[in-house]
Amino acid sequence: MSDEEIIGKKFNRLTVLEKIPKDKGKPQKFLCKCECGYIINTPTKQKLITGHSKSCGCLKREIMSYNMSNIRYNRNMLKKEYGVCSTM
Repeated sequence: MSDEEIIGKKFNRLTVLEKIPKDKGKPQKFLCKCECGYIINTPTKQKLITGHSKSCGCLKREIMSYNMSNIRYNRNMLKKEYGVCSTM
């Protein structure tokens, strides 16, 4: 897939907008827009294609928030179960 073919395509939550001028000796970077509206420079085309770069970071924050809410829920459930068992 050439650099021009990748422009306009969506990879996970990132849509490629344009190529960023390449610095000498460094890999080609792309300007991408995340579903949340944030615009980022993604490291390389390879990271987009392989799925290493999925979002601007919002996906990680959502997953962490979801996991923390489940931990709190499970901790509260354990406290309630312990209270029931200890009164038996």
